[in-house]
Amino acid sequence: MRKNIIPSFRRTKTRSALSVLMLFITMLIILFYLAQNYRSNLIDVRKLELKRQVELSLNTVEPILQLVREGELSREEGIDKTKEIIRRMTYTGETMDNYIFMSTYEGVMLAQPLEPSKQDTLQLDMQDLYGMFMEYPLRYSLLCTRLNHLNFST
Repeated sequence: MRKNIIPSFRRTKTRSALSVLMLFITMLIILFYLAQNYRSNLIDVRKLELKRQVELSLNTVEPILQLVREGELSREEGIDKTKEIIRRMTYTGETMDNYIFMSTYEGVMLAQPLEPSKQDTLQLDMQDLYGMFMEYPLRYSLLCTRLNHLNFST
C-alpha cells in the first residue's frame, strides 16, 4: 500500500508544479500585453499633447500673421514679433523642461527659448541624443508647417 502512495504523491507534486508554472507563464503574458498597451497609450497621449501645443502656438501667432497678410506689418516686423512670443513658449514636462522653437525653412534657428546661443545659427547639422542628424526631419517638419500653417508672404 505504501508503494501506491509515493507515486501518487509525486504525480500530484508534478501536476502542482506544472500548474504553478503555467499560471506564472500566463501572468507574464498578460503583464507583457498590459505593458505594451500602456506604452502605446502613453505615446498616443504624448502625440496628442504635442499636437495641442503646436496648435496653441499657431493660434497665438496667427493675429501677427494676419497683420502681415493685410500689409499692416512688414514681413520682418511680423517675424520679430513672432520670435518674441515664441521665446516665451516654455513649459515643464514630466521629465524635463521643453519649449516651442522657430526656424527658417533653411534651418536657421530664429527662436530657441532654452538655448538662446543657438538663435540665428544654422541647425541643420544638429544631432539627436542617438547621434542621428535631424536635418531631414527638421526640413520635413518645416515644409509641412509652411504648407499647412505659416505663411509670412505678403
